[in-house]
Amino acid sequence: MLGVTCAGEEPVCGERPGTDEECAMQCDLDGRNVCVEGPDGEPTWECQCDPIPACGPPPPITDCGPTCSMSVQCVNGSWSCELCQPCRNRTDTCAACDACEQKRECAEQSQICSDSVACRAIADCAGPCADTVCVDACIAANPSGQTRYASLANCICHHCSALCAGVCGAAGG
Repeated sequence: MLGVTCAGEEPVCGERPGTDEECAMQCDLDGRNVCVEGPDGEPTWECQCDPIPACGPPPPITDCGPTCSMSVQCVNGSWSCELCQPCRNRTDTCAACDACEQKRECAEQSQICSDSVACRAIADCAGPCADTVCVDACIAANPSGQTRYASLANCICHHCSALCAGVCGAAGG
């Protein structure tokens, strides 16, 4: 029977709802889509985030230096000044740079967009886009969110221009 599993068997889900990279963007570290038994007993896909490793007691020197206003941060289980580096230097894809900057330099614009249903719809639609034609179609489908989304997109494109050239255009925003 379809959708039914016996005791001890792994649930069997249909087509994945998205990529593991899309799931990982929702997590602090990494994540992946996993087929699990849902609350109704039916198999369903769930994004499961990797646990954040603990760093232990802070190091004796917690200042990251004169060019960074941050102190050392727990990153993947060890103390680091890595967060002082721009996202474009710490990531290798547009999606990863976008997710990083939405938590850093573009946090205010991200929050403003999140407060609008139309802006969130544009952002969700445009997330997997690879070019400006796709992004423009997302905006056209949700015109009332355009102003808020433009503010967020301009910030992301300013900070991630090289990695996001396809969706930001040659000018980077």
